[in-house]
Formats: sequence, structure tokens, C-alpha cells
Amino acid sequence: MMNNKKLYLTGLIACCFSLLPIVAQDNADADYGNYIDDKEVTSHITKQAGDLFDSGHFTGLFKLRQEMDRHKKAAVSYNEEKLSKKAQFSFDEHKEGVLILAKLYICDKCPNYHISTATGFVINKDGIGVTNHHVFKKSANNSSMHLSVYAIDYEGNIYPVKQVLAGDELSDLALFKIDTSNELKPLRLGDDLNIGDDLHLISHPDKRYYYYSYGKVMRQHTSNKYKSPRQSISADFAKGSSGGPVFNTQGEVVGIVTTTNSIYYTPNQNLQMVIRDVIPVSLLKNMIQKDMVTTSIKKGVPEQ
Repeated sequence: MMNNKKLYLTGLIACCFSLLPIVAQDNADADYGNYIDDKEVTSHITKQAGDLFDSGHFTGLFKLRQEMDRHKKAAVSYNEEKLSKKAQFSFDEHKEGVLILAKLYICDKCPNYHISTATGFVINKDGIGVTNHHVFKKSANNSSMHLSVYAIDYEGNIYPVKQVLAGDELSDLALFKIDTSNELKPLRLGDDLNIGDDLHLISHPDKRYYYYSYGKVMRQHTSNKYKSPRQSISADFAKGSSGGPVFNTQGEVVGIVTTTNSIYYTPNQNLQMVIRDVIPVSLLKNMIQKDMVTTSIKKGVPEQ
């Protein structure tokens, strides 16, 4: 589905995203090439997503939502080999598997395109990604016309989300396929953490792209709303972080960001605490069907 126009657009956004300089007011000669200008990145993503939409490179969000509600599981291959115990989390390495998800929409106040953003991550090189179920759900803002969803990698390449393979509202998870001929850099899936375990997190809180935080698992509980397992963590995240990967100390994905819950001393006054919940990775693994042929080939067992 991609054409020369797409290659031009991805090249343009890669230049502004990966290499975008920030000019200091008091020192225009300083090199700030490793600093991200969030407003500039948002502007370029919006422009390129709008251009791709205008040129017909999209799947409508209504169709994506229908696909998500059609299947709770999907047959997806991912790397099941365990990492060496000497492996370590590295922001520079693992950020390459983290995606920005941009939901393109038009508001009722102007004719321009806008984006709302969330987080996702890649689990195989062919472009299978993971995020929250609620990322694809209808927005509470009924005055906006939501059009489609685009995925952006760390290099600034932008891809239409082609299909939602499966969704589970109770787990708040969705598996999706992006439209790409490039090989992406997948993250490995690990095992659920326990209370007190260390963890790392990469996400995009409120369009602050590639924000790193770290902490520990503080609690394990069942969601009051969905009756589904959750883990509360101390690492920071906020709106826009939905779908972000939580890593163990070896760099394996062990959870997925889902919700925050603010505790006030009195209703909406005197904020005391923010509970930050993530989804254990075992719920994601439960969504992934393993057909016999794929499993037997991968494990070297002859077909019957």
C-alpha cells in the first residue's frame, strides 16, 4: 500500500523527529540534536498523518473498532526465547520497539486535522503491535470526528494501522497490524513480576515523547470495574502513556500501562495519591493463539 509519496513523507518526518535541533535562546551555536521538541514532533506527525489520510493510506477507525470487537484472540508469532540472565534493560536499545500511536481527528471548531496520542509496542518484526483496547474505543468527545490511527516508530517512520487482530475489553488489550514492508525491532515478552520487583517504563505522557520512568510493583489486585488482574506500580505515567510497555531488569516486557486512579481526601480536593495500574503480560500471552503447525516448526518437532 505504501508508495513513493509515503517514502518521502517518512523521510521528512524522520529528519525532524530523530535529528530535530532545539535552538537555545542564549546560545544558538549549541548542539541540542539529542533533545526532542515535542511541539514540533506533534506538528509534523499531524501533517504527515493528514497527508497520508488524504492520499488514501488509511483504514477507517470505525472498521478498526469492528475488527477489535470481533475476536478476543489472534494467532501471532513472537520470540519466546528467554534472554540471558546477564541481559539488562537499556533505554537506547528498547526505545526502538516503542511506538507512538496517533489517532487522527477533525474537531467541530476548525477544518484542520488534529491528533490524540497513546503508546504501543512491537512484538514481531512484521509489524504486529500491542496497545490498550480503550485506545481504539470511541472518544468521550462526541463533537470530534475520529478518522484513523497511525503508528510512528522512534526513527520517525509513520505507518497506517491496517488491521486490529483482536481485542479484549476486560483485559484492556488490543493486537494490531501496521502497514509496513520494513522490518521493525520487536520487544521480547517476559513473565509477570511480583510485589517489590524492579521495573522500567517507556511511554508518551501527554505528548511528552519517549519518557522514561522506573519503580517497583507495589500491589496486585483485581480491577473493580473489569474483574481482571492488575498490578499497581510506582513508576510515573499519565494520559498518553496508555499501552506503554513495562520492562523487567533484563529488558523483557512484563506489563502494559492501562489506567490511573487519583485518591482525594475530599471529593476532587486535596490530592493525596495516584494509583497507577498496569496489565500483567500473562493476559497478553493469553490473547495469542498458538496453532500446532507454527508451534511444531518453531520447536523442531516434526509435523504429524
